[in-house]
Amino acid sequence: MEKVPEPAVEMGTKKLFGMLFMLLLLVALASRSICDDIDVVLQRWRAGYANRRAIDLRECA
Repeated sequence: MEKVPEPAVEMGTKKLFGMLFMLLLLVALASRSICDDIDVVLQRWRAGYANRRAIDLRECA
């Protein structure tokens, strides 16, 4: 039986690290817009929650 040559394993790890690096780069580039989107969503949610609370308080009064 022949052993699996080492360069094949090395190429696999290099490919894996390359893919991880590209993914990290994409996330870094997109993080700015993602953070802005999350911030907008949270602001809208807070505003909606405040409105619901105000309506609930008016109904109770």
